[in-house]
Amino acid sequence: MSGISARTVLWTIALLGILSIVPFIYMSGDGGNDPIAPADYVIKDDALNGSRAETADAESDGVPALDWEQLRTLNLETGQAPANLSQYDGKQVKIGGFMVPLEDEQYAVTEFLLVPYPQACIHVPAPPPNQIVHVTMAPGNKAEVAYYAPIWVYGRLKIETKQNIYTESSYTMSGLKTAPYTDAYTGF
Repeated sequence: MSGISARTVLWTIALLGILSIVPFIYMSGDGGNDPIAPADYVIKDDALNGSRAETADAESDGVPALDWEQLRTLNLETGQAPANLSQYDGKQVKIGGFMVPLEDEQYAVTEFLLVPYPQACIHVPAPPPNQIVHVTMAPGNKAEVAYYAPIWVYGRLKIETKQNIYTESSYTMSGLKTAPYTDAYTGF
């Protein structure tokens, strides 16, 4: 007997990775407008990467902060946003969430998806489009890779559908900068 093959080990690791995020997912009965992770899911401050020099928080910098509860009010069937959301179309805002890099060079990211919970879009169905922001950093700007730590993304928000090979999003953002999320993250 030759023992366990490398292929078996890799499949086992992949399966364990998938199963480790299953508790964060539940089935939605309203066409995808419910959050995918439980409402009481919180990442505490000690999970944050404190090594970054720049920090921000929701009240101190004067930039309007949008949360995922607001973003998910966009109607998926009609593409219409309520007034309390459409007022931010084309405006500078910040949104807290988790990065799923799409284009990067070593540790500098130029394009990514911002999602409400860690590991969204990785080995599981993507969140509904109204829970995904497709961020392209403005020319000359790059973001530091942040796989598992919540971040703020600052930039100009557009309420528009963007399709790519990975998923569809209801929002795009021309990103200016990112910063660590300094409070307990409650993203939903």
